[in-house]
Amino acid sequence: MPTRPFEQSETICLWGLSGVLAALAAFIFFFHQPGGVPYWSVPRDDFYYYLKIAQNLAHGRGSTFNGIVSTNGYHPLYFLLIAAICRFTNSLDHILTAVWLLATAMTVVVFQLAYRILRCFSPRMPVCAAAACFLAVASLDLFRDGMEVTLVIPLALGLTLLLMQGYEWTARRCFVASLTASAMVLARLDAALLVMALAVLFAFSRRARGGVTWRKTIAVIAGMVPVAIYLTINVLHFHSLLPVSGEAKQLRIVHGFNSEAFSSALQLCLHEHRHTVPAVLAVAGLLLLPLALRESSVSRRVALVAMLFLPWQQLVSLSFLSDWFLWSWYLYTLIIAACAMLCLVLATAEVRFRRTIATIVVAATSLVAVAEGRQMLITRASEDLPNVANGLRLAEFAKTHPGIYAMGDLAGAAGFFLPYPMVQTEGLVMNPAFLEKIRRQEDLIGVLREYGVRYYVSSVDSKRDEPCFEAVEPIRAGPTSAHMRAEFCGQPLLEYDVSWWRTRIYDLEALPHQDLDALPH
Repeated sequence: MPTRPFEQSETICLWGLSGVLAALAAFIFFFHQPGGVPYWSVPRDDFYYYLKIAQNLAHGRGSTFNGIVSTNGYHPLYFLLIAAICRFTNSLDHILTAVWLLATAMTVVVFQLAYRILRCFSPRMPVCAAAACFLAVASLDLFRDGMEVTLVIPLALGLTLLLMQGYEWTARRCFVASLTASAMVLARLDAALLVMALAVLFAFSRRARGGVTWRKTIAVIAGMVPVAIYLTINVLHFHSLLPVSGEAKQLRIVHGFNSEAFSSALQLCLHEHRHTVPAVLAVAGLLLLPLALRESSVSRRVALVAMLFLPWQQLVSLSFLSDWFLWSWYLYTLIIAACAMLCLVLATAEVRFRRTIATIVVAATSLVAVAEGRQMLITRASEDLPNVANGLRLAEFAKTHPGIYAMGDLAGAAGFFLPYPMVQTEGLVMNPAFLEKIRRQEDLIGVLREYGVRYYVSSVDSKRDEPCFEAVEPIRAGPTSAHMRAEFCGQPLLEYDVSWWRTRIYDLEALPHQDLDALPH
């Protein structure tokens, strides 16, 4: 059955809570950090890859990070939004203000969508509002990374809301759902796992198959056209079906299952408080899976099962495709699964325990949301994010050292602030030809010479003093992936520490001749 319209008092309460969440987000994003660190230092290093390429595209220099090679090393929807912002301003402050305004708006959208999803399972407004506040605050904490999950989480919740509302599946509604799914995939390509799970589950449902018509099928196909256009552009222009950033993380030389995805996800959940509660809810959701399977509505049953399995689909897929360490924004899937878990808890509470469980849910989710918001206010300082400080230090060095630079880890902000081209030695924003050099495990110095690199920059989370420094690119790839290597035994031009990272800058022209030509191939 369709969900009933909200009463006026309920609508007022919802927008009041939305205002509180927006105020919290604005305070976190726009006030300067303790110690005078400006808010534009908060985004993760990967954000600056987006920003540099977006600026180049917006000003007619093409889709390139360094002006040397064209690249598609980004998720397209978020990238196009940043490029649109860059079309109107070159000011970093103005760009980041727009990005944080977007994140603030998406926090409110997450709250509104989560509330409507939860209301499909419980008529109790305070319970649903408290749970939705928790999901919004948990999402806000991820939005601070400045990555594409700012769009993915709202779009995923919007898609599942379309499935959970009990309206008739007309061709028009099928098109809207398919178009939403397309936008979600273009926002982050691994969100296609959710779409595939939904498609498979619907295919196995006899009732769902019985409602399929040609009009609905055509509507669904039409909604997926943007994804087809994106993939076509990739193949014709970039000669790669998928983003080069994703392919760079899949250059394995030993195939099969590896545990890095699960172990790094566990490490993140243990060491970063923001992932702990969603992770617990996602795991507990698997225990409530039989409740989801007993849902009478096919759409709700399919949506809940797909949401609960999404984190595990993602981790298993990554375990076969890559052995890179995961970063915090990869765990956006936990919030999707946590939403499904809360839906099942509320549905169970309504049937069996009523007020007791409802009260517990209100109290627990409210406390967690308040604690999460307080923690974000306390830990706004970004001394643990050395990317901007490192980039500014390199830009100062470059004033007296012109030339092409090369760098792997932390190259995002460095490439953004440097006035000279930056070759990204992990291949994340390069092209398929560069990835092939990594796959063949060519000598790092030889590859850098091919691209005319003068200065090689290494930033590693190690401060060991050794006679020779072994450069490994990409350093974040695991032992089953291909690497380029080189050994630098001379003194670096500059060596300094930022946070727990040690940065070394080597002048390739100053290296002894034998270091360049006598290296093993």
